[in-house]
Amino acid sequence: TIEVDYDAYIPSSYISDEASRMSTYRKIGSIRDFTMYDDFMDEITDRFGDPPKEIYILSGISLIRAMAGKLGFTGASVRNTGVRLYLDPKLQLDMNALGALLRDSFYGARVTINAMSDRPYLLYKPTTTKQSKTINEIKGILKILNDNKTANAV
Repeated sequence: TIEVDYDAYIPSSYISDEASRMSTYRKIGSIRDFTMYDDFMDEITDRFGDPPKEIYILSGISLIRAMAGKLGFTGASVRNTGVRLYLDPKLQLDMNALGALLRDSFYGARVTINAMSDRPYLLYKPTTTKQSKTINEIKGILKILNDNKTANAV
């Protein structure tokens, strides 16, 4: 699950046809990895022009939901004040992937792990309250974790 306090929708000013908008919502809901995300963004740009920020937010949330699950997170809470990616307490952290994230010059100082609560989580402090930028930063975190995960790790 992913909880967000953002408005995430397809503006009718971007896609005015109701059937096309519903089809686009289904495509966004089917995003499962970075390749599918990139393909979707290329397709929608080709078809309707440069997407507004709401499209980046909505499709980014779909990507975050899918990739977080693949990486062993059980949920996410995305707020302007911070992002929490909840860890499955029964799984061990992929230390190779976590190490790569913590060594990253952009993300490393903005990430902490809270393993003391009954629901452990990775906390990320976004660089801004701009929602589309925060979504991009979370995608960056998940990309680093995915690209550096140990073979056979969750």
